[in-house]
Amino acid sequence: MSAHYSDWAGTYDDDVSSHGYTGPAYIAKLGAKLLKGMADRNPGTAKKDVRILDAGCGTGLVGVELEKLGFPKIYGCDLSQEMVDKAEGTGTYCELHGDINLEEPVTCFGATRFDAILSCGVFTLGHVPPEALLNLVPLLSEDGVIVLSTRQRYTSEHKFEEWCRDQEKKGTLTLDEVIIGAPYISDEQADYWIVRPPAAAKSAKKVA
Repeated sequence: MSAHYSDWAGTYDDDVSSHGYTGPAYIAKLGAKLLKGMADRNPGTAKKDVRILDAGCGTGLVGVELEKLGFPKIYGCDLSQEMVDKAEGTGTYCELHGDINLEEPVTCFGATRFDAILSCGVFTLGHVPPEALLNLVPLLSEDGVIVLSTRQRYTSEHKFEEWCRDQEKKGTLTLDEVIIGAPYISDEQADYWIVRPPAAAKSAKKVA
């Protein structure tokens, strides 16, 4: 998989743009909305202080959208070093790491914890299994949130909601919200999952 994306890095942005790839803009706006809610609950929290991890950052499409929304502390990691090199060229990220496999514990950021982790186009068939989400949860701050996309075939084949509910019972995460059938690419919608640490347990709701 890493070799595939390394070869694709040079033309990736143009290729996905030709397919109407709106997922990065959508997930960035969704993340910003959730972070505003966090700031409302914690007066004094400003955009300049918020740390966001773009997990599976690719060439930096999500990071660019977050920068447009006024967030300066954007971190990124990806399996493909060549993709990370392209992301670095955007000038958007304050820290980037390549050769990071989300199926293993993510230790490259040391003790840094994130207020939001966004992952767009990563939890998809042939990429990473649902279990990779368990390697992201430990990177969250106490009030942090993960937003990830899944193409609907992935949702179905992995029984992703059922898997998340099982994890809730085990106390490993909290599924806070599911947005079904939201923008992704021109000919296919995606589902977006809002996940919080187990300590931030709330009543989950599904939005059709």
